Formats: sequence, structure tokens, C-alpha cells
Amino acid sequence: MRRDMTSLAFAWPTHQNIFSYGVGTDLKRAYRAAEALTSVVSLLAEKSKARRIHLLAWSAGGRVVNRALHDLWAQDPTLSSQEFKSRYRLGMVYFAASDVPREEFLPALPALNAMARRIVVTATTKDQALDMSRLFIRGGTRIGQLSTDIKAEQLQTVLNAERLEVVNLSQGSEARGFDIIGHRYWFNHPWASSDVILAIRSDLSAVERGLKETNIDVLWYIPEDYPLRLRKLALRPNL
Repeated sequence: MRRDMTSLAFAWPTHQNIFSYGVGTDLKRAYRAAEALTSVVSLLAEKSKARRIHLLAWSAGGRVVNRALHDLWAQDPTLSSQEFKSRYRLGMVYFAASDVPREEFLPALPALNAMARRIVVTATTKDQALDMSRLFIRGGTRIGQLSTDIKAEQLQTVLNAERLEVVNLSQGSEARGFDIIGHRYWFNHPWASSDVILAIRSDLSAVERGLKETNIDVLWYIPEDYPLRLRKLALRPNL
């Protein structure tokens, strides 16, 4: 088709209703689907000519991606990080409003950091779906939720992941005049969706995508002058 990028939807077998998710039926399906996603990534790496293979996960799909990449790494732990990158060509792994418990994500993070060129996690203070998931399904804080109850050793795991970018979508809301909230913000809100598109379509870092740094190395937010930053970015040659 002579396109520079193509998309593939990995449809894991969820019932697509809150009852099946709440009682845990769909969660079991998500974890079982991880094996199939591992096979898909391996197949694309072996048979396609794609320069980069990107993964965008939303909500419970984050559990599928998190488990699949961790299992992919565990298949051959003797490979070095560079050998994994060369074999699988993983580019951006983007967790949007992800319903992955922190207790599951952090143990897998070193493997993800060794395999991918960049990992992005978006989080907000007001995601009702994740709030309900944490309340009824248990499992603790989700990575799509902002929280300060992180332990020292957990924080160190995050800081050690030099390819990780955590985007706080609520920070700066007062200066912007609005917050970025809900569970569908990553495609409903143009500021959030712009970062998703830029992250996947380019190899730009957080600062190059117009985000602003905080006093924590891995933590970024969308500033009030974000549209101006994007306009300047659009003028860059060879974007």
C-alpha cells in the first residue's frame, strides 16, 4: 500500500460489559490472551519488514501487553538487551489509562525497559473506571492512577527504567484552565491524543513532544502552552 505505517488491532476476547470484568471473567481472558500476543509480536518480528513494532494498550489491554512482553523476555533470558532490540524491534510501548496493578507492572518493568526503545504511561487523578476497578476487583493502585503511596524500593525501580516516561495529565490543570480526565481521554481529548500520535509516529522524547519536565526524572506533564509547542514542532524539517 506504500504507507509508512500500518495498524493492526489485537482483539482479545473480552465480553465488553462491566459485569464480566467486575467478576473477573474478562481478567482471566486477558491473561490467557497474553500468549497469543507474544506469538503475534514474534511473528511480526520474524516475517515483516517493519522498522519498528509499536504497542498501544488501553485499560485492561495493558494487562495483556504487560504479561505478553514479560513472557517474551522470559522465553530467552540469555539474550542481551541489544539482542532483544535487534530481534524484536520494539519501538514505543504506550500504556494509556491502563488498568495494570502497580504490583504487576513494576516486576515486569526491567524487562520492558530492556526490550523497548521507549515506554510511556499516562495517569490522571480522575479516572472513574480505574477507581471502580481498584475498589471492586482489588489489586491495589493501577498505573493509570496518580498516587503518592509508592514505596522507596518501588520508586527506585521506576527511576532505574531510563526509557520510561510517566505523563501526569492532571498536573498543570489550573494553569491550562481544564483537566484531562475520564477513561477515554487518550482519544477523546486532543491534547492527550496528540501525544499518543506523536509518540507512535516519531521517535521523539517527552521534551521533544512538547511535554514539560517535573522535579522527578521520569515524570512529565502537558503545559498550558502545549499548542504553541506543537506548532513549533510542526515546523521542524524531517519530522
